[in-house]
Amino acid sequence: MKSPAFQFYPADFLADAKVAVMTDEQIGIYIRLMCHCWLEGFIPSDLEKVSRICRRSREDMERLWPEIRECFREDADDPIKLLHPRLEKERCKQQEHKKQKTIAGKAGAAKRWAEDSTAILSPSSENGSAMILPMAKNSSSSSLSSSSSPSISSSEDKKINIFSSDAEEMRLSQLLFELIQKRNPKHKPPNFQQWAREIDLMLRQDHRVSGEIEKVIRWSQADSFWQNNILSTSKLREKFDQIWLKINSKPQEKGNSYDPARFRIGTDFADKDYRQGVF
Repeated sequence: MKSPAFQFYPADFLADAKVAVMTDEQIGIYIRLMCHCWLEGFIPSDLEKVSRICRRSREDMERLWPEIRECFREDADDPIKLLHPRLEKERCKQQEHKKQKTIAGKAGAAKRWAEDSTAILSPSSENGSAMILPMAKNSSSSSLSSSSSPSISSSEDKKINIFSSDAEEMRLSQLLFELIQKRNPKHKPPNFQQWAREIDLMLRQDHRVSGEIEKVIRWSQADSFWQNNILSTSKLREKFDQIWLKINSKPQEKGNSYDPARFRIGTDFADKDYRQGVF
């Protein structure tokens, strides 16, 4: 299936030296040809056909074509086709991204089915290759027993690490775990990739700032109430607004465990003031 869209970078487009010498009329035709090239994979080198695509007369295209032609190159395998270098780069990027998503999806599916001892193999309806399907539990109608189902190889069960160890999402996830572990050394280590995914959603979808997330993490783990409620990044994301409002609210006369004037990112939790009840 062809990709219906490509990323357009206005700054790069306007800064392109080839575009800079075009008239507005040529730019409009150039964008139309880029769209055609993305959908069809190429534009024809025949100027008559290009004229019809652009809905212009042959005379108009002869006048406008030279500067536009500079933005395309001939297909090495088929000279009657013209390709757009930037679009080809974008097409390869999308294909690679799709490939990685497919690999990650298959690995996730293999892991899920590996956990189900009743999984069996069934022919795929598309190409006849085997695919894993779950067997109905406690079913006596199936001609296959669970003992005949092949095992999933360990290579298929390997986890796909999306976030590197030095990624900001991983740093914040590990920070939360370290603060939890200070209070409970036996706390079970989490799946840091899943934790980092929640941080990633906070940054991209919720439009949080890394420094704000760190501040909420440190504050929540120093607060007597929230430290027992925020034990994962998913819970941190869910309660973020409540905690942020609490952090920025005025201290109560009595019983408030937090003083904004005395809190800062990077608090030393081994500090004597902290042990004596600063928070």
